[in-house]
Amino acid sequence: MKALTSKYPRSRAMFALAGQDALLVIALVALALTSPHAKLPIALFFAIPLVIGFGVATLHYPSRVEIDDEAISFARYGRVHRFAWREIERIRVRHFLMKDRVLVRIWPSTALRGRYWILDSMNGFEELVKAIEAHAG
Repeated sequence: MKALTSKYPRSRAMFALAGQDALLVIALVALALTSPHAKLPIALFFAIPLVIGFGVATLHYPSRVEIDDEAISFARYGRVHRFAWREIERIRVRHFLMKDRVLVRIWPSTALRGRYWILDSMNGFEELVKAIEAHAG
């Protein structure tokens, strides 16, 4: 099998990946400025950094996916989760009614690894999903 690398086009990557985190930060700032002593902004002041931190820790929206004969890897934020094919017991690719995304689950994995959302705006989306499903079968 030839190596396959899929990633988001530069224009889409800014919104799809960084945009999600940026929207949370903007919401946090807006709530803090409009009503800094209300309960909701105080709760969100703690919740939003946790959500962003969880995204960084889990890489659940990777910006790049690479497949070769040895392994599959998911990368974002300068970090990589790599799974050797020989160590993977099961892969599940879940399709949704919204056909713009799939959820890839890999076993065994830890609580902070093994679940990745891949959007159809990623270059080579169809080929990537087929390659993952071929390893899952």
